Amino acid sequence: MAAETPLPLEERFYSSLSDWKGHISDNSRSSFLGDCLNCDAYMELVSLGKSAMPFIFKEMQSKVTSSSIPYLLWSPLVKEIMGIEFSTPNEISGDENKIKRHMFDWFYTRGDLIL
Repeated sequence: MAAETPLPLEERFYSSLSDWKGHISDNSRSSFLGDCLNCDAYMELVSLGKSAMPFIFKEMQSKVTSSSIPYLLWSPLVKEIMGIEFSTPNEISGDENKIKRHMFDWFYTRGDLIL
């Protein structure tokens, strides 16, 4: 029996992103942020590591995706992937617009993470 060929990175990213969106939608009534992060699709996105960052940036810019995944959820994903290289200042915690601006500013200073 032949071994399965792994999916290319971009396919893995978009497949996991689609599954994560579904999970977020299923948990949209929860007031606990962790409920939207506790799923296999989210962990798969994290496992893609820094190679997923250009796709994350692209999706954050997408009006379609940004309406289904709040910036409050992109922030922990980027933090889990980047570790100490990314953080959200406590004073903007919970403020969607300020988190959005902070994340875009951070990406623009990291040109190596943008497609």
